[in-house]
This record gives sequence, C-alpha cells and structure tokens, in this order.
Amino acid sequence: MDLLTAQEAADFLRMSPRTLYRHKEIPRSVVGGRQKFVRSELEDWIKTQRRGGAPAESKPYGAAQPIDGGRVNFYHRNPLFQSPFIRRG
Repeated sequence: MDLLTAQEAADFLRMSPRTLYRHKEIPRSVVGGRQKFVRSELEDWIKTQRRGGAPAESKPYGAAQPIDGGRVNFYHRNPLFQSPFIRRG
C-alpha cells in the first residue's frame, strides 16, 4: 500500500491541492490527523471517471427519477411559475 500526501496525490492527479480537497468523492484516509491518499484507490477512481461511471450511491445531475406519486421537488426562480407537468392536489 502506497500512501501519498495531499501534494503528491495532487501531482499524481494533475490538479492543485486546493482542487483535490474540494472534490470530496476522491477516496482518502485520515492518518494521524492528516489526509492521506492510497495510490491504488486513486487509480481505481481515475478508471471510474474515465468510463464515465459514477459511484452507485451518487446520481448524476438530471438523472431520471421513478415517479411514485410522492411530492416532486421542483424549483423555478419565478415563484409564480406553475409547471404543466406537476399535478397539484
């Protein structure tokens, strides 16, 4: 197991350390109060990003949701806007 510091992981991923910290989906571990990155986990993460596959627990923005008759979360910047696709009870 090859542990990398934040700077080494950022260099490996070709991004700045600040960007590395902002991406919470990048696998990391806390060792001695510091974030460390395992090289093999980073390689696996890169492969999933290249395939365009997102982790199973997260859904991409705009993904289709099954309609179960529950309340639909809908936002429009105009509060008076009425969507023709949402049935009002």
